[in-house]
Amino acid sequence: MSTNITFTLPKRPAVGVRGRVVVVRTNYYEIDQVPKGPHYHYDCKITDKVPTVPNPGKAGKAAKPIPKAKVSRIVQQYVERVLQSKIRVVYDGKNNVYSHAKLPQDKLVTEVTLESPGGSSDVYKIVLELVNTNPMDALNNYLRGVPPADRDQVAQFTSSVNYLNVLLRHWPAQQYIASGKNIYRSQGATRMSSGLDVWQGVFQSARLGGVGMDGRPTGE
Repeated sequence: MSTNITFTLPKRPAVGVRGRVVVVRTNYYEIDQVPKGPHYHYDCKITDKVPTVPNPGKAGKAAKPIPKAKVSRIVQQYVERVLQSKIRVVYDGKNNVYSHAKLPQDKLVTEVTLESPGGSSDVYKIVLELVNTNPMDALNNYLRGVPPADRDQVAQFTSSVNYLNVLLRHWPAQQYIASGKNIYRSQGATRMSSGLDVWQGVFQSARLGGVGMDGRPTGE
């Protein structure tokens, strides 16, 4: 028995009709252009060059994770010193690096040195390996009103939206304090009686919007 299955994205139901109509002010901004593609997705692994050696006769302990702020600096140093800023990348702060230009090799293993203000330095190993090439066709087609037709196109669409989120977050995360999809800054902080500060923060995310006047989906 054969079964025909259509892969598509769920559509938002019709606008509600119950309740009282109110005006809501939001800070959504329309994304009127998206990258045409392709973009290249790399798996990123960063480790200490010299791993911690446990004491003889004692149970080994896991190496301490590298702080997120330092990991972002390592990727930035890689772009400036190894790629010489000829290829720009965006980084999600975890394991994903995206670029609009393909790196010199599908797998690159490089050492990066971070210098501390006190004069000391630490060496880290960064491994970038190509895992996907996304032409962005599924997203651009969807914005023209053509939904994904199969499982591969749905996966490509999802990857494109993830890429947009990383792209939008990359610069603010370098300038301010990033935590997940939230960005915080110390300007205008409020001092609490306990000695803690309350920082202002914003949440940022690329989302599919409603349908425009021309009947096409819009992005926010």
